[in-house]
Amino acid sequence: GGEEEEEVPHSFMCPILLEVMRDPHVLRETGHTFEKAAIEDHLRRYKTCPITGIQLKDTTIVPNHALRNAIVDYVEMKQRTRQRTAGGVAIPDAWMLKRERIVLKGAIGQGNQGTVYDAELLNGNGQPTQVAVKLLKGDNFTQPQQMNEIFLMQKATILCDHVCKLLGICEDREGILMVMKKYDMNLRQLCDASGGSLPPVSCCKYAIEICEAMESLHAQNVVAMDLKPQNILWEKSSDGVFVSDLGTSRQMDFKCKSFSPGQVMGTPNYISPEAWSPPAGGVTTKTDVWSFGCTLLEMSTGRMPWETMKIGEIMRAVCEENKTPDVSSAPPAFHPVLMGCFMRNPVERPSFGQLADSLRGVMQELEKQENSYFATAAKIARGALSAGAAGRGSETPGEGQSSSLFTMKAMDFAMTGAIVAAQASVIKEQTGRLKSTITASSFVKDLKKKGANMVAETITERLKSKSSQYQDRVCQKLKETMLNAADKLEEYSKHSSR
Repeated sequence: GGEEEEEVPHSFMCPILLEVMRDPHVLRETGHTFEKAAIEDHLRRYKTCPITGIQLKDTTIVPNHALRNAIVDYVEMKQRTRQRTAGGVAIPDAWMLKRERIVLKGAIGQGNQGTVYDAELLNGNGQPTQVAVKLLKGDNFTQPQQMNEIFLMQKATILCDHVCKLLGICEDREGILMVMKKYDMNLRQLCDASGGSLPPVSCCKYAIEICEAMESLHAQNVVAMDLKPQNILWEKSSDGVFVSDLGTSRQMDFKCKSFSPGQVMGTPNYISPEAWSPPAGGVTTKTDVWSFGCTLLEMSTGRMPWETMKIGEIMRAVCEENKTPDVSSAPPAFHPVLMGCFMRNPVERPSFGQLADSLRGVMQELEKQENSYFATAAKIARGALSAGAAGRGSETPGEGQSSSLFTMKAMDFAMTGAIVAAQASVIKEQTGRLKSTITASSFVKDLKKKGANMVAETITERLKSKSSQYQDRVCQKLKETMLNAADKLEEYSKHSSR
């Protein structure tokens, strides 16, 4: 066998850049060492320690001469064994996984640089965790584009929120396996599952999270270059979204805020004017802002920009005819944000931090409007509760009806109203009364069968006059609330029958 590979000493690596440092400087307050340019850029933005996250009182940095001399000696020594490097970037062994721990299943997608598989990652006891694995085909650790994606994913995993998390990498006979956290679906699939577009409040929430991800990537001078709904993943458990697929992304030098791509990069429907035909100054982070506008437009309308046009037609419309995507079909609350994203001059487009602030303001207004409809629904429900309770006390069973069956009918609408209102005290009170009239399990069975449809029809009818864009969302939430309460009633009935 060959000699063991020599690992780059951990102390030589900048925690921000994940590169061997050339000009190491110590953050005096915490004692941690970073590449000078990287820590200076971080402190200008955040005033926190990148490792501990604590707020700094003293942001002074000083040269670490001893470490710098040790790094110089190390580099000049020329390692005797092969390192996994590209362009001076080393992959620490902490990221490397053993091949036998990864079980590939079927292919689930195709990324810019490789195929994505459903897979399992086995722990030391052989217990599996569901993951996604991207196979980067080619000669392992020699292709700059492969190494660029791995490097950026490592950095984003450590430093950025709402970015797809890299769990590790592995050598395979066909190429490199990138093991990542598995999410439920991409944003385009979520839109399709929701009927094409997303409700305004959901759009706003996800858009803010995308802005936060992009702001953190831009803080590292990373340009995504292919931001679109298919490259944004949704997680059901957190109801959050995460930017993924950095295969075409680029990191610019900290001193240079632009780069000149050798070819058109990205997906035509989301490409900015300057990315189609880079100016003399090159492409900047503002190209991602245009792509974000296209993404928000698609989320809120269900249709991608330039949907019916071919690539050449899109390029002519954007570059020669100076057209921008049509925002008229998007909710009016989003129009100012979209128009800012689609400014022809990149300098005039807002930053992602500014976009996030604007969208938070939009979110507050949308929630106020939506809450007013929930308040209306609750008012209707409380009226139904009173009417049902009164009816239960005044009516008597008809011929051939048992008392319990009649009581169920009388209480049906009242209990539905109580659950719709989602008031725990009311629900508890009514379940208490139920014990003396009918069996709780019988009531719950009927409630689950008929109740959800009844409340949807009732509330929809009462809200029709308002022509609300939130109507469907209100009804869906009311149905979910009611069924959750029904489960609690069922649990209560089991307990009370003991």
